[in-house]
Amino acid sequence: MDIQGLISYMEDVHRPSLAMIKMVPKDKLNWKPKGKNFMTLGQMICHLSDGPGPGMRGFITGDWGAEPMPEGEGESMLPPAEKMPTCTVEEAVQRLEESHASAKKLLSTLSEEDFKSRIVSAPWGAKGPLWRMLLEMVEHQINHKCQLFMYLKLLGLPVHTGTLYYGQ
Repeated sequence: MDIQGLISYMEDVHRPSLAMIKMVPKDKLNWKPKGKNFMTLGQMICHLSDGPGPGMRGFITGDWGAEPMPEGEGESMLPPAEKMPTCTVEEAVQRLEESHASAKKLLSTLSEEDFKSRIVSAPWGAKGPLWRMLLEMVEHQINHKCQLFMYLKLLGLPVHTGTLYYGQ
């Protein structure tokens, strides 16, 4: 994979993520599936709207944000769902667009050599080649895009395979 390939892949993930956020009914932001530790729909779109930007910034520049990330691995470092922030649809759309643009801008600062060979690590213990860690940031967005797809499906909205992969 090269930088242009990652950017192209990000575009393919961004388009349906954005389309599905825009489908969220404004009166369902507090809805969540039955069970323990599920995010509300508002929390889900807020988390999804982070997109790949903050993680890519961390791996590329070493800047992991104003608040230090907890050390550790897996669930032990994550806040419970009820403590996660929530967004309106409009806020989530704006945040996702900004994150996507930021990630593309950061990627444009890299050389292919740096992208392919620099070894980086994250506060939660992940370590590997920069290209792989950046790809994992896109995969993280994909996981939550799929989660949003299921939330919308459970709410009876007209989502289908084309929605999930192409935003149609």
